[in-house]
Amino acid sequence: MWGRSSSKPKLIYSTTSPLSGKINVWQQGEERILEVGGYTQSVNLAAKDFKNRVWGRMVKELARRIDNPQSALILGLGGGTVAHLLSKTFSGIAIDGVELDPVVVGVGERYFRFGEIPNLKVIVADAYELVKNPKKYPLRADTYSTIIVDLFLGGGWSKQLEEIEFHQSVRNLLAKEGVVVFNRVSGFDRKQFHTTLSKIFAKIEVVEVGYKSLPFGNTLYLCQ
Repeated sequence: MWGRSSSKPKLIYSTTSPLSGKINVWQQGEERILEVGGYTQSVNLAAKDFKNRVWGRMVKELARRIDNPQSALILGLGGGTVAHLLSKTFSGIAIDGVELDPVVVGVGERYFRFGEIPNLKVIVADAYELVKNPKKYPLRADTYSTIIVDLFLGGGWSKQLEEIEFHQSVRNLLAKEGVVVFNRVSGFDRKQFHTTLSKIFAKIEVVEVGYKSLPFGNTLYLCQ
């Protein structure tokens, strides 16, 4: 989890949210981690090997499939790791970041430098409601070059996010040549999830992100 450093991880901030439970910010040297409900949700770009971890892999896979994306919608902004990476990888990209928990947003602004991400608009909202009723929200694009679905609460997904209606609503916000990335963690019904996606998207590519030090990994679904 941590890089090489002579110092031990230090808890620099802790609070409790009615929505997310316990929220901790840890630091070791220059590395910083946002821990929500006992799970690592975000890291800063000084974190160990972040390019090969799930956040870096998401953006790397996008860069292989999209040239010069103009806009991105992140469902599950968290501490902004993906937003930082998108901004650094794709110059000038406009990012709408959706986060359910205002407490998490406050931590992101204070400890994870949201203010340094050009063209980031933070929207505090329920992602499920937002994609189903987008006209109610201040979105900057009718269609996005990419949509990243990175929604976790307590380590899992809401049942609502498994519904075909949710996936169709996400697809409706995507540009013609755009790519949606769904990030899932081990333990879900892969066959059922793939079947649901295949009813909406013509092309689905699966990328596995494993970790030698952990008993679980992430599965990315890149859909067009």
